[in-house]
Amino acid sequence: METDKMTSWLEAFSGGVFGFAITLLVLDIHVPSVTGSESLFQLLAADWPTYIAFLIGFFAILICWINHHFMFSYIHKGNSKLLLLNGFKLLVVTFTPFATALLSK
Repeated sequence: METDKMTSWLEAFSGGVFGFAITLLVLDIHVPSVTGSESLFQLLAADWPTYIAFLIGFFAILICWINHHFMFSYIHKGNSKLLLLNGFKLLVVTFTPFATALLSK
């Protein structure tokens, strides 16, 4: 069965939102300034919660994106209900970088 233009557009748009959300995750990671007697490794090791939170957020968004992709292999026609449900899913995905930043504090 052929997919209509709305579902193709929706999947492409959603893929962009997923990519943007994953990109936002890395903005919370900062290069430390080495001053004094601390080594770069010590400063990086001190920021381990940020790295763990990044990995959790990255894999959570990645799993959502993979499931979203497979879901659209079964959807062949879109409607306003699909748009609203997809919009809610994207709302949750775009909230993930904020939740990840909170987790790392």
